[in-house]
Amino acid sequence: MIITIIYIINPMIHDIYEEIDDFEHQYEYEECENNKYYIGTYSYIKEDNILLLISRLNKNTFFKYKYDDLSSYLYEYSYINFEEKPPIEIIQMVATDDMVYTAILKTFWIKIIQRKWKKIMKQRKQYEYDMKKNILSIIIRFECTNQIRKYPTLRGML
Repeated sequence: MIITIIYIINPMIHDIYEEIDDFEHQYEYEECENNKYYIGTYSYIKEDNILLLISRLNKNTFFKYKYDDLSSYLYEYSYINFEEKPPIEIIQMVATDDMVYTAILKTFWIKIIQRKWKKIMKQRKQYEYDMKKNILSIIIRFECTNQIRKYPTLRGML
């Protein structure tokens, strides 16, 4: 007895992949340049302990389509077998001596800055709240010590 498995592909999903592919190919293909930033996906190669740039998207494609559609598109149209949908990252491409396109993730640093800025914004709101609530004590402290509490800013954030 032979069992045949038939995969039914949702035509709407297939159409969005083709639309993304057509949109991607309307732009002229450019070879990756060393130390340039790209929006794309990567794969971790355990044997060599490197991140390998797998595919990239045009910035216009990234802004036109939904993140989930693009991630699914890269998953389906990639020559690499991902275990799950690949994350789309900001990647700096670095070519090695043997012309292997390795990746340095930059999205990681953006997330750190966003978290730090969120903490600073919370401090600023608390500062403004304290200023409104305790304005008299702040004026007295300034008159006595000639110092005022520092307002949290971007400077010295990291």
